[in-house]
Amino acid sequence: MSCIGIVISCNNIVTEATSYRSIPLLPVLSELFEKLLLKSFKPKLDEKQTIPTHQFVFRNKHLTMDQVHRITIVIENTLEEKKACFTLFLDVAQAFNKIWHEGLFRKIEQLYSM
Repeated sequence: MSCIGIVISCNNIVTEATSYRSIPLLPVLSELFEKLLLKSFKPKLDEKQTIPTHQFVFRNKHLTMDQVHRITIVIENTLEEKKACFTLFLDVAQAFNKIWHEGLFRKIEQLYSM
């Protein structure tokens, strides 16, 4: 069982639904289970090199600014070589809520034989 707290976001427009975000307040055991699960998955993800090095998800000491710096260098190098430079930025807010969870779990089972 979990409690959900609602807080207003940075834009502070109280009449818009997007101004609010939920914060799950998980019991201590759930948080502990989550950390143990990540601890068991992370070595397998690293071993199989499932996550490319330029993606920072679940990686310690990798900040957003590191990613911004990496992208800036790629853009600068491309422009110095007088090549076309295209970028695409996606806002995937709440993307995990919209995926087919059963299919995701099947894929994880296939990849890691669990």
